[in-house]
Amino acid sequence: MATSPESAGQKAIYFCIYAYGLYGAYLVLAGKPELVLKLFAEEDPKVSGYKPAYRDYLKSAALLMVNPNDYKSIRDSYINMVAQNGKLTDWNYDTFNRWIAASKMSVKEKRLLHELQILNR
Repeated sequence: MATSPESAGQKAIYFCIYAYGLYGAYLVLAGKPELVLKLFAEEDPKVSGYKPAYRDYLKSAALLMVNPNDYKSIRDSYINMVAQNGKLTDWNYDTFNRWIAASKMSVKEKRLLHELQILNR
């Protein structure tokens, strides 16, 4: 069966959206929070299917990595983002949690990242 141009185009758009969020996640896992913040400082994609919840969570995690002493304001900002854009519900935290456990972050920084995760449950 042939694929219509519209469905092929829509699939390409969804792939680009997925890659955009995945790239942000890899930057977090690579310990490059400044690049995450730069990526998400740009305008969001204006396409159907884009989920700002990915951006919100990864941006908040990156902000915590840059300045863990600002946890309260980062958490409060993230709570507001969740209220506006919803929770990140289809995210698998296994890889992220393994990275946190293996990282050289302080116990406090690891705890704060886990507390941020709890806001999505």
